[in-house]
Amino acid sequence: MRAQAYTLTTLLLLVLMGNGLQANEESPRIVIVSLTDGDWVEGEVEIVVDGDVEDLELVVNGTVIASANTGESLIWDTRDANATSPASFQVVARGELENGTQVESSPINVTVLYPRQLTYDPAMDIQPEWHPDGGIFVFKSNRGEEEHIFKLYTLIPGEEPEQVQTDRVYHGYPGWSPDGSHMVFNSYDPEVEGTGEMDIFVVNLSSGESTP
Repeated sequence: MRAQAYTLTTLLLLVLMGNGLQANEESPRIVIVSLTDGDWVEGEVEIVVDGDVEDLELVVNGTVIASANTGESLIWDTRDANATSPASFQVVARGELENGTQVESSPINVTVLYPRQLTYDPAMDIQPEWHPDGGIFVFKSNRGEEEHIFKLYTLIPGEEPEQVQTDRVYHGYPGWSPDGSHMVFNSYDPEVEGTGEMDIFVVNLSSGESTP
């Protein structure tokens, strides 16, 4: 009876060891350590790989887009896609072991962002704020004004900015009402000496009248 118990124990240990060896054999021998699933990236991305492999390749959505030698980083220039809106990509690193076996890392899913310039005036265009419907935004700018005088402008991407007409001289930190019919901003009168205190104003976009 005791011998039978020893035999069963030995068999169980062998099975567990076998499963462990199989798991080790099936586990990735190469790992991407500079990215995690769900990351957002943009521009030129350095992919750092951990693994004793040769002939490194970076595979993005099934296409090889970069290669490197052992110990080197893989460089992915996301701008090559010439896209204008965020897009999802699956990233895999692969290489060869000393015995010639090809191995791959576990896939990592990332979102690539494609920033694009929306204003080109040499003046200061700052403090943008999107309209609630997402199709237009407001920003402040000193274009065509003295350096310290800022006006508000709205811009639909791809079109020319339009100045928001108000009865104030200086405007800062604009924002929208929930329905987009009014705009809030801070202001002071730069023409009055000794006044630098800011007040908050709301402007009716249809009339241009602002009230504190």
